[in-house]
Amino acid sequence: SSSLPVTVSVIAVKDEFFSDAEAQALAASVAINLRQEGSEISVSGVARPFIISIPLNISASKLKYRNIVCRYWDEISSRWSTEGMSTKGMIYDGVDGDIVTGIVCES
Repeated sequence: SSSLPVTVSVIAVKDEFFSDAEAQALAASVAINLRQEGSEISVSGVARPFIISIPLNISASKLKYRNIVCRYWDEISSRWSTEGMSTKGMIYDGVDGDIVTGIVCES
């Protein structure tokens, strides 16, 4: 544990491969970096899992046949991984819950 401040950076990257705006939102990636004194720090061995809510704004009907999952880029294997990460659920809003406003990930 340290009394030095930790900077949290959140970066959203859209995939312009899709022409449909909602499809682009689904293909977006969110990067979260933690830095202390300018150097990236890792998080491991936490007593409790941490929860990240990522905002979305997509019609629930557009997600009906899509598999939305929380995953991270494993820099060692150079691939996306779900190991140690779980998708806890979606956050719904709008009339009759017809809009998905977020996804909840736990690690």
